[in-house]
Amino acid sequence: MDQRQKEKINDLFLCYFEQKRERGEMQQIYYGQLMTQVPTEPEYLETWMLIVTKYAPRFTMDEVSLIEKVLKYDYKGIYKCIDSFDSMLKALVVAGEAFIPLIFSHLFSLIAPLPEEDQEPTAKNHSSLTSLDFQELAPEWIAEHCTHIIIEIARNYPSYTPHLIKPLKKFFPHKSFSEQAHQLYVESILLISEAFEGVREAIIALIVNKMLAVDIDIQLDLGEEEEEEDSSMFDVEMESSPYDGDKSLPVQDQAKRTQVLLASNLDTMMYQILQYIDRICKRSPQEREKVFGLMLKIFEKSILHSIKCKFTQYLLFYICKYDYSTQFLAYLMNTALDSLKPPITRQLCFAYASSFCSRSNYTPIPQTLYCLNLISQWCCAYIKNQSGQVVVSDSDDAFFAAVQAILYTLCFRMEAMVDFLRSTSGDQSVSSLSIINSLELRFILSSHFNPSQGCNQSVVREFSKFMSDQHIDEIADLIQQQSQSRDSYSVLRRQKQTHTEMQLNPGAHRNDRQSAHEYQALLSSTNVNSFFPFDPFLLKHSSAFIDPLYIKWNRSFSFGEDAFEDSGTEDADDHFSSSFECDSDLSSSYGDGMMSFTPEFSYNFGLELAKRRQ
Repeated sequence: MDQRQKEKINDLFLCYFEQKRERGEMQQIYYGQLMTQVPTEPEYLETWMLIVTKYAPRFTMDEVSLIEKVLKYDYKGIYKCIDSFDSMLKALVVAGEAFIPLIFSHLFSLIAPLPEEDQEPTAKNHSSLTSLDFQELAPEWIAEHCTHIIIEIARNYPSYTPHLIKPLKKFFPHKSFSEQAHQLYVESILLISEAFEGVREAIIALIVNKMLAVDIDIQLDLGEEEEEEDSSMFDVEMESSPYDGDKSLPVQDQAKRTQVLLASNLDTMMYQILQYIDRICKRSPQEREKVFGLMLKIFEKSILHSIKCKFTQYLLFYICKYDYSTQFLAYLMNTALDSLKPPITRQLCFAYASSFCSRSNYTPIPQTLYCLNLISQWCCAYIKNQSGQVVVSDSDDAFFAAVQAILYTLCFRMEAMVDFLRSTSGDQSVSSLSIINSLELRFILSSHFNPSQGCNQSVVREFSKFMSDQHIDEIADLIQQQSQSRDSYSVLRRQKQTHTEMQLNPGAHRNDRQSAHEYQALLSSTNVNSFFPFDPFLLKHSSAFIDPLYIKWNRSFSFGEDAFEDSGTEDADDHFSSSFECDSDLSSSYGDGMMSFTPEFSYNFGLELAKRRQ
């Protein structure tokens, strides 16, 4: 832009502000001319930035459309403009706080790089700029710089901190954007959440909800072809982002590529937020308590009822390592045993409690024993209260989930519980049978509810085999008899299940008055017993946080041949329908010794919570 053009624009501004002051008739004409003079070529941007900075003190909301137009341009490729850009933003903020939301919006739009086809032409296309004027700015530098400006403005004008949320949500990268875009954006907004506690909950909740949206779209079964040995772990080290996909690829290859991208983006977000949790929890007990309370609140609101999610729930799994397993289990058990809660919520809490106790290596054995004891007592009371009633109730689903929680946890943790009780009591006669007796499992399994048919059959088969291997044949035989039973309750329950499946059939007629909520509740209730929240964690990079805390399934008690009758494969690693069929082989085995269980080792959640709050 030559000196003559600079003077022309400067004169236009002077004439416009003069007419505005006098409310002259030419005001709108001059304003229109200014709007048309906003440059479209990068080499003219700096001049405009300097002029806007000069007249910023005279700007009001009357000039908001002009400011919006100037801010639309992507300055990140023009190295020589950075200082002028920063000065212009600061001048606009000082001129009027009304411009702050516009500035926030523009800065957030610059943090995450767009896919290449959506980017504006760069300054490299303009010969009037020298190579020194144009220097490719690294996306990492741009993200850090914009984040720094956002934090600086928000600190100087704290009343405008809530205005961060709207643009922050608007410019969150779409799940089809690159891994780098997600990494830079999540890292930046997490830094903002650390700087301003008032927006922390909204930012963390936003990230978790975005993670859930990606999580539920990920399919673990990417095809039937032979995969590499570690193919169960999503490989996210891609050379380039498959944002657009190759339309020439077969549909199946496009689907696989999309799945790898989704896994890559989820892995990136998970890694960032796990790092964030680590950072906060190591600062102080007070900060740790706040972030745990926040994560538990988000879990209850967003994660708990998302039965299609596979990885996002591990945020709770990880933060509980900071001595919060007691509080998490207390929440789950209190909710699961609350008769006023919806059956689906109670089912999910039972599933989470059993999966958490089974998979977390940091959860004390006394907590696991106490949870099993609570669940057993509730099951026995439920059976006695319903004695003589052959009626299928929605609350029965919670009962089956409770029984399944017991069986599932015993399959995983029986050996550890036996070792713990032997070491603490000094009684080497302690055995699996004693735990079975203390939990009144015979009474529960032989009830008229016939839980052997109401629970997930993979869990029932595994537990039955475990009982046979432990020479507790009475329980194994009871399960076998119950699985073949045709009692009146089982018949009624099967009829109800058939009716539910018909309602869920897309081709079936559905009553128009049936709400979407009711439909979703039906769908969830049919799938909960196959939902094991902490099944193996398959995201490659963020698994570094989870693996040291994780208990893998012991393969020394594998399924019998009948376990794969419907799967069409003999390789359990390819079968994801049950929790037991996902884990790697381990060399350890269940103990064979007999034992006795004493309830004084139970864990008092209320007492422990009271101690921790003192």
